[in-house]
Amino acid sequence: MLAVDHFQGNRTPHTDPLARGAITGLSLKHTPAHVYRALIESICFGTRAIVEAFGDAFHPRRIVVAGGATRSPFWLQVHADTLGLPLILTEETEACALGSAVLAAHGAGHFPTIDAAVAAMVRVARTVEPDMATHAAYAPIYARYRAAYHALQPLRAPE
Repeated sequence: MLAVDHFQGNRTPHTDPLARGAITGLSLKHTPAHVYRALIESICFGTRAIVEAFGDAFHPRRIVVAGGATRSPFWLQVHADTLGLPLILTEETEACALGSAVLAAHGAGHFPTIDAAVAAMVRVARTVEPDMATHAAYAPIYARYRAAYHALQPLRAPE
């Protein structure tokens, strides 16, 4: 089973507000857990497609994750596995609040530079390492995910 996560269009890499999501390969043997996993994997494949859209301009060695997603070990592991990259989680998972505090501390004169404030205030809590065997196993599924956008275009209902 494969899901395509374009349920509200796609901004990157296709820049297509009319793109639509889909679930393909669904059979009576599949359970709600299979559908859930396929949906999570599709979102993670979408993240990988965004990273790959940068081409030669950007090759991340790791990705820092923030927000509510940091509370889901499953979500984090599937992201690490599909990307083939480690995910870094900071002690303070609310990046906007932490970033505001860093800038405020610098602006108030507590730190001479923003980098100094970051060094003092941002701490890594843990790293989610990718399982590279799982990453390799995702390769053919990811290829199908990438092909699905183009395959679904002729099937769109008129808007």
